[in-house]
Amino acid sequence: MGSLGRWSLVALVVMGFGGCGDDGAPPAVIPDAPEDGVDVRDATDADTIDAGPDGPTDCATGYRLCEGECDICPGKGTTGTTCEGNQCAASGCVDGFERCKDSCCTPNFMYATAAMLGTTGSVHTSIALDSADSPVIAFHDPATRSLMVATMGPGGFSSMMVDAPTGTTDSQGWSPSLAIDGMGVLHIAYQHAIPADPEIPATRDQLKYARLSGGSWIAEVVAPMDDVTDPGRHIALAIDSNDQLHIVFSNQNQHLGYARRTGGASWTVAVADPAGSTGRHVDLAIDGADTLHASYQDWSAEDLRYARRGTGAWTLETLESGGATGSHSAISAAGTGYLYIAFNELDGPRLQFMEGSPGSFIMEPIEGGLPTSGTELGVDSRGYAAAAYRAGTEIHLARHEVLGWIQRIVSTSGASPSLAVDGEGHAHIAYSEGTMLIYARSRMFR
Repeated sequence: MGSLGRWSLVALVVMGFGGCGDDGAPPAVIPDAPEDGVDVRDATDADTIDAGPDGPTDCATGYRLCEGECDICPGKGTTGTTCEGNQCAASGCVDGFERCKDSCCTPNFMYATAAMLGTTGSVHTSIALDSADSPVIAFHDPATRSLMVATMGPGGFSSMMVDAPTGTTDSQGWSPSLAIDGMGVLHIAYQHAIPADPEIPATRDQLKYARLSGGSWIAEVVAPMDDVTDPGRHIALAIDSNDQLHIVFSNQNQHLGYARRTGGASWTVAVADPAGSTGRHVDLAIDGADTLHASYQDWSAEDLRYARRGTGAWTLETLESGGATGSHSAISAAGTGYLYIAFNELDGPRLQFMEGSPGSFIMEPIEGGLPTSGTELGVDSRGYAAAAYRAGTEIHLARHEVLGWIQRIVSTSGASPSLAVDGEGHAHIAYSEGTMLIYARSRMFR
């Protein structure tokens, strides 16, 4: 989306990435292609325009000649569309269709400008869905150095400030983690970044928490935390079935910290994993039995770690080691406790995925080649996972299907993605692009 103009939007707009080969003529009427750009059938004889002794030499609109056969183009190609490795060339998308990695597909996203940012910079986003599946986005505004929330109503998005800086150099709202409880109350855990003061050696960043109460935000300090400056999630908030709050974070000793509030206004803060530098690139999920599951990186050993807690102590284990792995981890849990984990592996295929249970995980790559970061994970009602992440300078959405992962480009110049999946299987993504906070919704996620 980086090459497209943008405007403040009060309604969602359907957009593609622009078709190739637009010569001013109206687009051809062409048959529906299978969803997600997957080749599922060959054309029949009726679709063949010219069949020579060795097979067809030309194909009807909507099909392309590839290795002597008329195949339906993954992106509804036209006669003469070339193919590369049994797929339509990415440059051969007809007007009205967009590039989806190495094939063509129908426009798949609706976009809206959720907020205008006063400047470019590290934005940090977290998206959640309310009971009506409307998006709520928490984000750090680099211009005001404040924590903000954007909500979507009938007239579009509106924003409100949650927590403002206390001085001239501090910033509120880094690494926000947003969750909505059973009563519809908004809760945000986030980092208050405080520059080191040489006059006060003990000055540290703070883990803070805010909730919306009676139309106003109430913010409080939970605990001191690591002075994290590298990009990634270092705070994760989740709410259990009893509306109790749970936060995992990188504490002041760079260990995996854990804070919970079970009622009242007090927090109980403890160390979940005291080994090494274990609190960075963390995520948290809660299953149907209210068991906590956390994925995170042992930053010192560059390993992927996993922690589980039911009613007692944390159970800890290393899931992946032997290289620079485990950064930008994300985790989701089914009601049964079945787990989905994504993480970055610098020495391997970049973005990896594993699913299963402790001791019986199955691992496969999501995407290789480009460096990936900012990974977010969600699971639809059928148990299929989706991942939103930054690959190079692009924002990608990948969906896990029976035959593997299918990637789509959400933006060509975005950053700081966050992801939520609704009950119908649509993906909702928030990310920054230049001086704009963008909201994208997948129309055909299933």
